[in-house]
Amino acid sequence: TLETEGGFYIVTEEVVPLPCAKPAEGDERTPAVWGLYQVLDGLSFLHSSGFTHGLFGPLAVFVNSQGDYRLGSFELCQKGMDTGTAIASRRRVGPTFSGWPEPPAALQEGGI
Repeated sequence: TLETEGGFYIVTEEVVPLPCAKPAEGDERTPAVWGLYQVLDGLSFLHSSGFTHGLFGPLAVFVNSQGDYRLGSFELCQKGMDTGTAIASRRRVGPTFSGWPEPPAALQEGGI
């Protein structure tokens, strides 16, 4: 980790964004299934700790050289964020940034 006056950085390993990733050579696993499990496990940990990711989408998923998926893009991650706040925060940064289209109208209006 590196702490500066403007924030701190946690460096883990070299990764590439999911849309740019190529399957690792010799990987016997089904990459999408294994990767989905890894990312959802990370989200589960966040949620069980009371945090909401806030920017989850294809551009928040990264892949390392071994083909393991990593969750990233924690810019909007907050503790105790409700659905409406998460959608409003996401709308400020735009759907293109998160990699997903606009959420359904029912969610935008506080439904579900």
